[in-house]
Amino acid sequence: MRFPESRIRARWNRSSASPQASTSSATIAAETVPGYGSELWVGLFAVRGTPPEIVARLHREITKILDDPKERAALTAMGVNPATSTPEELAALLKQDLKLWQGIVAKVGVKID
Repeated sequence: MRFPESRIRARWNRSSASPQASTSSATIAAETVPGYGSELWVGLFAVRGTPPEIVARLHREITKILDDPKERAALTAMGVNPATSTPEELAALLKQDLKLWQGIVAKVGVKID
């Protein structure tokens, strides 16, 4: 996490990946809790039933934007690690994260009031 021109400094980041060049903090897994990792990701979803050709075009156009060096540099400067995946890979990631977090919520007994 970056706080440009600030006296605030992040001690760790929660990613399981190695810190980027733009990140001045180490991962929690590397320094404190081996195996720890929690990734923040953003995905774009279409409404169920969206024609496959529309999904393919959206994927193609968004990938072009995220692969553009100027856009990538702008995102990286903000501490974002731009990455793309296929719609199938995103669906698999969503299923994996749901399984992980549902298990954690059940184990610790989180309740919503």
